[in-house]
Amino acid sequence: AEFQQQSDFSCVVRDFERHFPDIKLFLISHPPPTDALDDPVHHFDATKLKCDANVLDRTIVNKNVPKDWYWDTQHVLSILNEEYNHQMVEKICPLKGH
Repeated sequence: AEFQQQSDFSCVVRDFERHFPDIKLFLISHPPPTDALDDPVHHFDATKLKCDANVLDRTIVNKNVPKDWYWDTQHVLSILNEEYNHQMVEKICPLKGH
């Protein structure tokens, strides 16, 4: 399966949070490679996780972005990293009224 490692790791995230309830963890998905930007099979699906875990899905942001927003076939440039950072901040300390 495309996201098998992340699916298996979801149980580690869940178990850690159960053991340390004051610490909130997130499973962060990998961005799709440039050759799979428009292929829905390569987009993360949290419903396929083995265990229920908090997720920060980076594949959604990458949908339909220009390939020149990638440094190479796997690594994104700062324009996407900035958006990932915004997503993480929103998860850690949500803005009121959103």
